[in-house]
Amino acid sequence: MPLLNKKTDSEVRVCLFEDYLKICKNGGKTAVIELKETFSRENIRRILDLVDKYYDRKNISIISFYLEPLLFVREADESIDLQYLSEKRNDPVFERCLEEKINIDVRQTILTRRLVDSFHRKGLTVNVWTVNKKFDLAVVCAKQVDYVTSNLLCGE
Repeated sequence: MPLLNKKTDSEVRVCLFEDYLKICKNGGKTAVIELKETFSRENIRRILDLVDKYYDRKNISIISFYLEPLLFVREADESIDLQYLSEKRNDPVFERCLEEKINIDVRQTILTRRLVDSFHRKGLTVNVWTVNKKFDLAVVCAKQVDYVTSNLLCGE
């Protein structure tokens, strides 16, 4: 979908959801789908229909700062990887995630070894974002997180 970049007067393209799924499929990558707001069950069904049409449910991860749409996804398909996003220390939703078996994806500044251990005891994974310094990477790795989100390329 073409748009005009007003700063450069050049045309830019917005990657549509379907295009993103095709790119991930062609590149053999996991599609990480962030639900940026709350979604109804019907919206979730439409998203999953598009995944079925252009990709594969077995190789997606759905993330959100909102628990409700993640629960709707869980109702629709228990096998989809879910991650609750949080930047709140002692987020009360963490307990519900443990109960519902939803992984977490947290800001590096709130990460504690205790939090990681509580999720690992339930067989759940912990991702941390956004780690852009080598020292910070060493700190979060020492806490035994499962995944690290970064804006750096390997070797930087």
